[in-house]
Amino acid sequence: MGLKALLAVGAVTGFAVTRVRIYAEEQGKSVGEVLGNLPARLAEDLETIPDDIRMAVREGRLAAGRAAAHFEDQLKNL
Repeated sequence: MGLKALLAVGAVTGFAVTRVRIYAEEQGKSVGEVLGNLPARLAEDLETIPDDIRMAVREGRLAAGRAAAHFEDQLKNL
């Protein structure tokens, strides 16, 4: 592994450790407890992905509709 890769791994690890500590503090839990709950949290997050995608698609369609209406209004005012 090259030096750049090692530095990148170190940076990501440092960020992850810091983020876990902050989250643990915010939740009033120990770092070990947060890490122990991580597999269950990841599984729960994976279960919600289809709903999250559907919601994002709906929001995107609504935004596209608003943008199209705004564009049409701009064309009418030329």
